[in-house]
Amino acid sequence: MKSISRPIHLLFQGLLIVGFCTSMGCEAIKKRKHVDLGDIYNELAQIPDYERNPVVVVPGILGSRLIDGQTGEIVWGEMGPGGVSPRRTRSLTELALPMQSGVPLHQLHDNVRSDGPLDQLTFRILGIPIRVNAYAQILAAMGVGGYRDQHFRGKGAENEVDYGNEHFTCFQFDYDWRRDVSESAALLHHYLEEKHAYTQQQYRERYGIENADIKFDLVAHSMGGLVARYYLRYGNQPLPDDGSLPVLNWAGANRIGRLILVGTPNLGSTEAIVEMKEGMQLAPPLPKFPPAVIGTMPSVYQLFPRTEDQPVKNANCQAIDMLAPETWQHLEWGLADPKQARTLARLMPNCSPEQRRAIALEHQFKCLVRARQFHASLDLVAKPPPGLKIHLFAGDAMPTLHSLVVDTRRRKISKKIEKAGDGTVSRTSALSERKHSNAAEVYRLIDWDSETFLSTDHLGLTRDRTFVDNVLNRLLSEQVNDTFRDGNSYQQPQVTPGYSGFGGEYVPTETAPGYSGFGGEYVPVEVGH
Repeated sequence: MKSISRPIHLLFQGLLIVGFCTSMGCEAIKKRKHVDLGDIYNELAQIPDYERNPVVVVPGILGSRLIDGQTGEIVWGEMGPGGVSPRRTRSLTELALPMQSGVPLHQLHDNVRSDGPLDQLTFRILGIPIRVNAYAQILAAMGVGGYRDQHFRGKGAENEVDYGNEHFTCFQFDYDWRRDVSESAALLHHYLEEKHAYTQQQYRERYGIENADIKFDLVAHSMGGLVARYYLRYGNQPLPDDGSLPVLNWAGANRIGRLILVGTPNLGSTEAIVEMKEGMQLAPPLPKFPPAVIGTMPSVYQLFPRTEDQPVKNANCQAIDMLAPETWQHLEWGLADPKQARTLARLMPNCSPEQRRAIALEHQFKCLVRARQFHASLDLVAKPPPGLKIHLFAGDAMPTLHSLVVDTRRRKISKKIEKAGDGTVSRTSALSERKHSNAAEVYRLIDWDSETFLSTDHLGLTRDRTFVDNVLNRLLSEQVNDTFRDGNSYQQPQVTPGYSGFGGEYVPTETAPGYSGFGGEYVPVEVGH
């Protein structure tokens, strides 16, 4: 989809033919030559680990492999014979989260657990395995400074850099992306505490440094950016069951030096609504996962766009509140769709039809209420603590679904309106850009330290060489600059700020206020917070 399956969908369409041809021995497609990243970053990449922050990659939705914790069988990560299939009852029941009346969302658990980041998604067509690099590029590229952890070895441009032999501090966080984002943020908190202790031990054993003050740099893609943002603000605090908001204490910022967001839907994605209505389809040759399965996942509701931005209107241009349970029941969408009765029977075989519908509507209600609470927790305007840097990478060159017109009488989408984005996340959502009520002025919920826009699609952002180049610049050059300003004796090599290093195009690395970075469009930035 776009908000859920769209990244894999686009990648699948683009790479399926290549993968199939490779499997069948077809001639390889020629690649353009580029300047090696090593020409720019080799010297910086060999700086000892204790002189820069460890890196943690946080993947987005669908970006972690899921397995049955009891049997070890794959729940998410491989499609086709022997893998996940929406045609099989077992696949549906394993991928769907449990639903139960009177039980809070955070208490609904199954045997499924995450089992590492999903660097590749395997499809089987005619018995031939086709491996699509879902997150391999970002996982490999984020092996900056030679971190190259023990669990991943990538191929491609990122291997052009010689990182030396001592680097060890690149980590890959995985999580059950179906669940409430605030739960995933709490898991990120515990993960970072473990890695903090591990890194301190390594510094002590390798360098004799006791009680090192370690901060991490987070590189988060898509929904992973929402996990990271919630963690920064609230640490491991859950969303309270009474509907109130947790205390905004920036607890997570104590562990973080930089947050790099890549294609994050900071104000949601309208595609999430469409997929909740119509189901998730990774690519046209493959069957859909029905709305009743997608509707069990709280995280998908939390990807909805903000009601305040009026992303959905009726034929009379009146805004429709898509976080109101009564809206979904009236439209008969998602878990409220009577046509989902057969899927619900497969998910809850021991319940009567009436019981199944009642449980499904209650679950939908709980997820929508939780999503509104989650949106409010991220949309509180608050200045980050000193020293925390937040960088944005996003796409703005592809038509992207922005809003919908709904025929409420026929319960159908009558019009889709597109704006600039990466095909999944609009530019305004990535920027967290919003208009003042009854005014033309815009403001941003996030105070960015830099913004870089690329001419590619949602998942393609992480494969773009300009992205890899500029992320390396943020993580390597910027830290050396900080160390130098703090009085460290290390001398930074001369790296020309803003030069992409590929194709001769100039892209400001510290984007000037108001300049989009691509396309020459000027958008005011300093307009209030």
